[in-house]
Amino acid sequence: MGTGFSKSQVAHLHELREFTKSSIVVLKNGKKLPRPTKTELTVLLKYIYEHCPAYPEKGSIRTSTWIKLGTYLHESPRAPAKMLATWRIIVECLKIHEEPLTAEPGPPPAYQSDTKLPQLGESTTLVPSGPSQSPPEVPAPRAPLKGGAVASTLWDALQNGDLDLEDSSRVPPVNMKPDPANPAGPQIPVYTPVPYKAIKDIKEATAMYGITSPYTRGLIECLGNIYWLVLDDWKLLFLMILTHFQYAIWSSAYEIEIERQSAWGLPPGVTNGHLIGGVGFETPQQQAAVPWEASRIISRAANTALLKVDDPEDGPKKLFTKLYQGPSQNYQDFVDDLKKAIDRQVDNHEGRQLLLRILAYKNANYDCQCILQPLVDQPGADIADYLEACRVVGTVTYKMDALAAALQQYRARHSGNCFNCGKPGHFRAQCRAPGGGSRRQNNQAKPKTVCPRCKKGFHWAKQCRTNRPPSLGN
Repeated sequence: MGTGFSKSQVAHLHELREFTKSSIVVLKNGKKLPRPTKTELTVLLKYIYEHCPAYPEKGSIRTSTWIKLGTYLHESPRAPAKMLATWRIIVECLKIHEEPLTAEPGPPPAYQSDTKLPQLGESTTLVPSGPSQSPPEVPAPRAPLKGGAVASTLWDALQNGDLDLEDSSRVPPVNMKPDPANPAGPQIPVYTPVPYKAIKDIKEATAMYGITSPYTRGLIECLGNIYWLVLDDWKLLFLMILTHFQYAIWSSAYEIEIERQSAWGLPPGVTNGHLIGGVGFETPQQQAAVPWEASRIISRAANTALLKVDDPEDGPKKLFTKLYQGPSQNYQDFVDDLKKAIDRQVDNHEGRQLLLRILAYKNANYDCQCILQPLVDQPGADIADYLEACRVVGTVTYKMDALAAALQQYRARHSGNCFNCGKPGHFRAQCRAPGGGSRRQNNQAKPKTVCPRCKKGFHWAKQCRTNRPPSLGN
């Protein structure tokens, strides 16, 4: 084909062509999406195979996979507009093929007219009927999503169950509705049950990576941002993924965090009973009626308390002041371990940031400290600048540069002229001029006869520098 594709990639290209040929996508305005040409599909697939190594070579016709590709294509540096248009057509076509087939409609119901015809002898004057007492309810239009085509596609995928929890962080909150007391005002959240698939993703991540993994905790935090979880939801979630000992630690840390929040001051309308499930808020139905601000405080406190929970497989924990970067340890790994320890042992957010910035320099190894020295006193430098500066430490290029710098310093330190003849390029011990050579040779007594090798100078034969073969005598 001249595209450089393998056999499986060519088969995937033909597969996409068949999907786009057999699908007709109609937009809301009644227009049809154009079918992409073979060249457009080839260019898009070539771009995907070059820039998305995770995309399988045999391709995929799952909507969720192509939604993830769209998220990457829309990120900076963004793909060309023509490729984005082709991607959108493919996603819409795949959605059509994933929809379940519906049964054939049954026969229409028998016609029943509600209009009363005038009887004989009655007046035939037509009187307009009054308005209906109960007009049909028109569903409120869904609020427009921010983010354009990607956000809209992610919304539909989340509603259909095609989107994994790890990709749900890009979706705006879906549990919002107009306020009945103020329809024109901002929307209010509504309590919705969490799908089982989201709980399953968290359970699998906990079993595979551990509860202290950033991936697992990111999923839990994402769940709290997408759905309105009441206190009983958080407790039930952690009962499913934590051991009894870990759950006891989380429960105690949650109560301490709520006490700290109460000491700082709660927003208007939020009480301590809303946050701990006090009297009148024992059941999930009662907890679903708490203010939105209370739900946000509960979510933050639950995630903060989770930082106190350790994984038994990680072994004993060290104080963050005792964590030092090893001579060959990657700086990013060192900062990651340091941040975990600080988050676990320090409650104040500002204190965490300050300690991380100080110890990321103080406890680093010698190589990283030399690189970070100019950034320590630089105003505005943060931990991201530290990570960027030490990104190359430990690589082969860095080692070669360090070796070249050391050799250059050695040569500069030992550069100079010969102390015997004054010429550069050698030392006095290697100097061939009179007075050169090692001190042991200079202090040695000279022979009283000429050299038996060259027959010219008064020096020993082993010190003779002539290239002629030694004379054999008579």
